Amino acid sequence: MEEALAKYVCEQRSRGLVVSVNDIREWSRKYMRRRDPCTRWQGSNRWSQRFRKRWGFTLRCRTKVGQKLSPECAADCEGFWKFVRINRARHQMDLRRIINADQTPLFVEMPAGRTLEQKGSRSVSVKTAGYEKQRLTVMLACTASGDKLRPWVWFKRKTIPKCECPSGVELQAQENGWMDEAAVKKWLEKEVLPFLNPKRGVPARRAMLGLDSYRGHLTDGMKHAYRTHCIIPAIIPAGCTLLIQPLDVSINRCFKAGVRACYAKWFAKHGINLRTAKGNLRRPPHPVVLKWIDQAWRDVPRDIIVRAFKTCGISSSMDGTDNYLVLQHMRGEPALNVSEDMSLQGTSGDNAGFVEEQEAEEGEAGEEGEEGEEGEEGEEEEEGGEAPEPGEEDPYPETKKCSGAAAEAEKLTEHESTARHAWGVLDYIKHPPGGPVDEEEEGCDFSTMETHEDF
Repeated sequence: MEEALAKYVCEQRSRGLVVSVNDIREWSRKYMRRRDPCTRWQGSNRWSQRFRKRWGFTLRCRTKVGQKLSPECAADCEGFWKFVRINRARHQMDLRRIINADQTPLFVEMPAGRTLEQKGSRSVSVKTAGYEKQRLTVMLACTASGDKLRPWVWFKRKTIPKCECPSGVELQAQENGWMDEAAVKKWLEKEVLPFLNPKRGVPARRAMLGLDSYRGHLTDGMKHAYRTHCIIPAIIPAGCTLLIQPLDVSINRCFKAGVRACYAKWFAKHGINLRTAKGNLRRPPHPVVLKWIDQAWRDVPRDIIVRAFKTCGISSSMDGTDNYLVLQHMRGEPALNVSEDMSLQGTSGDNAGFVEEQEAEEGEAGEEGEEGEEGEEGEEEEEGGEAPEPGEEDPYPETKKCSGAAAEAEKLTEHESTARHAWGVLDYIKHPPGGPVDEEEEGCDFSTMETHEDF
């Protein structure tokens, strides 16, 4: 009975469903009654505790509320991977020129959610100044090599606060407290471009900027800025950021944990003694909050950033030796129930739309002759490109033995193997991006990405 119950628990959790102690007790009672209608089995709490101990189960708090992942999300992620792979290979990008940026909300007060307390206490109170809902926005950016750009902070106000600001932080103000198109363009020109300047050791070549699908990143003005400054925007599909955006996967969490730790130390030492004229606790001053942000961002380990990019499949080695990181990451997303024969070609979502806009601009510029015909041929190849037939010869037979991810595949369950195929990782193992990128195989028209003006 316990073996069947353990399988039931694993199956429910693989679907992302909650399984409580009462659920397993009720399941055991129904199971025993089916076998013996006269049974007195009750499935006591004591039995449930022993069952959890024997089978390695424990009660856990949820770490996140998962987004609904659909087959379209899987296709978008694979299309994003192919877009990144094509541009890395074509422009020979080093890791310092692959940047991920994301806006993340912070609150002026961030008290911890847990504390030690005596057993049996009915109420567990945590003292604050009452500013837990006062929000500000922080723009974080880092590279696949582990380098960090300065965080930009937007307070919700009309004017920039006149206060001391650390050199490692840029202070801004916006009425709504978040970044609009003007703010994004200002950040791009004053933070990203100086970072990519050759004087700082980065070659003046193309760079890739990974951003989410926030509308402020996709305006015509921003697209023109990307092309002007030789930046390739890699737009992460909507609903997929928790899977393939490094900052969302692990870096933001590490950063916010650092801010929370700084707040706790400051409040225990200084904040508890800061009072208003009426005796109320004061909110943390702006310079103090900026110091927390600066310190927390500096404390984010370089290896966490590097690993996050590899985990998301953005900076995976071209020979496929570290694909096991992607596999391990995808194991945590069991809701990927898609067909085994899914086959995708080229890019998708906003990245595909960006390429299409380049084609339209080329036509308006008068480059219609031979280049226009080549563009049409490229589109036909994209539509006609298909995955190799099962009977065709494998062009990379030797990679099956040398890939570390191939050995990892033997340990996967049937469900995990299905999820791995859906996310295109099998394609990474079988066809690693180390060799020359074939235009027809990838289904992407390289003629649209040939010149500087295209971006």
